[in-house]
Amino acid sequence: MDVRMPDGTIITNVPEDITQDELLAKYQAYTPTPTPDDDAANFQLASEKPLFGEESQVTRSPYEAFMGSLKGIAESTRQAGETPIFGATEAFERSQKRREEIKEKPGFSLEQIQGEFERGTIPGLVETAKQIPSGFGTYLGYAFPSLVAYAGAPLVGLKSTLGRMFLSGSTSLLPQFGEGMTRQAEVQLERGEPIDIDVAKALYTSVGQAALDVIPINKILGPLVTPKKLKDAERIIKSKPNKTLETVTEGLLTAELEAGTEITQQLLERWQAGLPLFDEEAIKEYKEVGALSLFAGPLGAYSGYKNIQNAEGEVRRADDEEKRLARIKKINEQDAPMTKKNV
Repeated sequence: MDVRMPDGTIITNVPEDITQDELLAKYQAYTPTPTPDDDAANFQLASEKPLFGEESQVTRSPYEAFMGSLKGIAESTRQAGETPIFGATEAFERSQKRREEIKEKPGFSLEQIQGEFERGTIPGLVETAKQIPSGFGTYLGYAFPSLVAYAGAPLVGLKSTLGRMFLSGSTSLLPQFGEGMTRQAEVQLERGEPIDIDVAKALYTSVGQAALDVIPINKILGPLVTPKKLKDAERIIKSKPNKTLETVTEGLLTAELEAGTEITQQLLERWQAGLPLFDEEAIKEYKEVGALSLFAGPLGAYSGYKNIQNAEGEVRRADDEEKRLARIKKINEQDAPMTKKNV
């Protein structure tokens, strides 16, 4: 609950079982008393500090989370493009300076959710609920370029499923390449080593990561953008008669597929950077990307629902066309001149 203090400061996340006297004593002990010599520019008001729980390290805005992810993807792409021009090390250093200018905070943190669950089930559930909109924005920002490339492939002549997958994977290649080089350099700096990026290793690893990327993208968008023939529509309706069940099933399958893809990509990123693959830090990273991947579920659910809906529409159109042709035939027969053959 939220409580307004006598001086007007509002304290949030106050436990239900704390008394008024206990809260007031805690607040007075926590609130610094300013002196004339305090530097006003550096003085931090108590109302800006969390009394209960940690300050959120993630944004609550889905748009900010989306833009932060998208800017990160764009920066990794730019770094990859600058590598042949300036060399891997200088391209990394230039990229790091530009990344400092990205002010958007991430929209998802499994660690923060787990921290709230350590305080109690209710705080954990509340934090999870708060991160759902921004978490979806974060995931969508990362996936957006590949989704757009897959859907827009016919505009550049790539109308087949294979062509769509190729363009989508190509869109993912440069960001994965840039991320791989960045990870190598960061690891080397943490170890106190000079930056010596293995560009070839980062490149062929990114090819594998990009190939993996198209699997969930095709799962999500394939049913939505691929034209259906009548026999395909009839087969879909026969095999998937329940739209609600199909929606839930496709959502779960898509989330599971995306999680497996992201964890494998993260494993490849750690491998090319020379990091352990199964230590505590690695498992923590896999859990983080796996949890974020669950936000692919709603996209898969929508795809499953629309897949059946589109199939039903195709069958209805075919039935309507058949009725229309039958009606025209009947009219023509009625208007035909009387002869020995049709009398």
